[in-house]
Amino acid sequence: MKTFLAVCLLTVLLVFCGCQSKDKESNVHFKPGVGSDNIVSNFITRPIGNFFSALIGEGIEEGETIMGRNESGFLVINVKGYNRSPGTKRFKYKVEWLDVNGATISNRTSVWLPMSVTGKNTFSINAVAPTKEAVNFTLDTKRWE
Repeated sequence: MKTFLAVCLLTVLLVFCGCQSKDKESNVHFKPGVGSDNIVSNFITRPIGNFFSALIGEGIEEGETIMGRNESGFLVINVKGYNRSPGTKRFKYKVEWLDVNGATISNRTSVWLPMSVTGKNTFSINAVAPTKEAVNFTLDTKRWE
């Protein structure tokens, strides 16, 4: 009986770990908890809500990321995504630019910006590097509170 329970538990863990979405780009990070405030967002019901959201695949997911240079030589990015949830998701995002050594280029434009995506719709985040020395980027998100 113990072996049967252990096998069932392991199967459930493998299914749920395998169903979690992975970032398609290592430099784009959609954090858990990015979403609208509702009954699922409070600290008591959040574990239950997260379980059902993961079960049915709700949330923000990354689509295509395009990176290139404009005619002036500045790095330009376009990150596309999709809101799988039926409700509006509100979050903030920040783009940080990286030089050839992977170090963050300090500038005034790396600030948290608000984003709102209605249910079952796509979105696009566009950004232009502040300097020509930028060769890569990271995009992070957090809850809009």
